[in-house]
Amino acid sequence: MLAHRGEHERALELVREAVALVTPTDYLVLRGETYADLAEVLLVAGDTDGAANALRQSLRNFEEKQAIAPATRVRDRLSAVGAGP
Repeated sequence: MLAHRGEHERALELVREAVALVTPTDYLVLRGETYADLAEVLLVAGDTDGAANALRQSLRNFEEKQAIAPATRVRDRLSAVGAGP
């Protein structure tokens, strides 16, 4: 919501905090979703390269968990932003 209202810095601050909290955990799906959230904020902020990197990290987490549906969604999103896995 913040990113879509133009509050990119605050949105990035919050989502990066979330990434820092979930990264050391074993919750691969939550990590994948959090990296996907980071990607969306970066896209709205205009950082396509950063978003692609976050989506790749998201995909790695989903693939490690063998979460097929979310991994497919992230692959589709990577294609939509012009980046491959």
